[in-house]
Amino acid sequence: MKRSFIFLIIPFLFGACESHRDEDRETPVKRDFNSFVFVGMIGGRPGLYKYYADKNSFSELWQSRDEKVVELSYSAGRTSAFFLTAVKEGKEGIFPFIKDTRLYVIPDSYSEPQFVEEIGSGLQVFSRWESETVFRIVINTWDKKVSSYVNQKTIIFNTFGRILQEVNKTYDITTDGYPRLPKIKPDSLSPSGKFQVYLKEGKTDSVFLMLRNRKMHYYISIVHAPLNEISWSDDRNFLFFSTLDLTPADRSIFSDKPITSSLYAYSVSDRRLIKEWTGSGYMNFFTIGDFLIFDDGFGRNSSIFIYDFKEDKVIKRIKIKGGCGLSGIPEMPEFGA
Repeated sequence: MKRSFIFLIIPFLFGACESHRDEDRETPVKRDFNSFVFVGMIGGRPGLYKYYADKNSFSELWQSRDEKVVELSYSAGRTSAFFLTAVKEGKEGIFPFIKDTRLYVIPDSYSEPQFVEEIGSGLQVFSRWESETVFRIVINTWDKKVSSYVNQKTIIFNTFGRILQEVNKTYDITTDGYPRLPKIKPDSLSPSGKFQVYLKEGKTDSVFLMLRNRKMHYYISIVHAPLNEISWSDDRNFLFFSTLDLTPADRSIFSDKPITSSLYAYSVSDRRLIKEWTGSGYMNFFTIGDFLIFDDGFGRNSSIFIYDFKEDKVIKRIKIKGGCGLSGIPEMPEFGA
């Protein structure tokens, strides 16, 4: 009788384990990997290229004799993108400047870039997506009457480049400090909120993955810099995150081979780290389908990698004379010169 009871209970336990595994799974999404736009040198100035997945090749998309691309910014779902250009940018004394900034939009993967708005000249221009449908531009300029005042104009656009709102503020840098867009911490939760990525600080900082409903913690890796970006594969079975340190405290930044960033690929289902890249640059990245796309290196040494994480192989390294990157050509901070 006892033996029969044991045989009856074992299938129940295995069934319970399978049930837990189903509960732990994230809801996948499906996105086809067709193409993406990136920044690269064309004729001595940063312009735009487009990579085509079906041909595993790329070609020039947009360039200007007078303007250079200073930032390309995709929406989170990579359905549309904006990019900023300028005639010139640099520093005057200790303060930055940017001249004749213009905004363009790429409404979808099938459209050509379209001019949107003259943003103007000033100290600095900041931009970012606030949501999948809202894009923010901020430009700082010196006040013409009071030398310690900085005027800040914020312009909100929809995905087609239509202005939704304009806001103007003035800051006294002697009391308020220099106005910037606040840095957004990477979202540590998985899309459904079932998992959470967290950094445990100590003698060595370590990254863990927590299954929140059961308070289970899985060690991923030791890291040597703050977390910068976190993302999940479309099928939710892979986690990707990067670290970044561009401060003078990282003494390697003053060397010929700086180590400023790392990128990690982790299998959630197997609970193991499958890949790690460490080197210079920012390691900007995104995922789509079964592919991880990231940039690496600074300036003319920068390039873009397309990695098939299901097959665990790099299918393409994009290298252009003068350099290339996903949001811009990555540049070394000036104190590293």
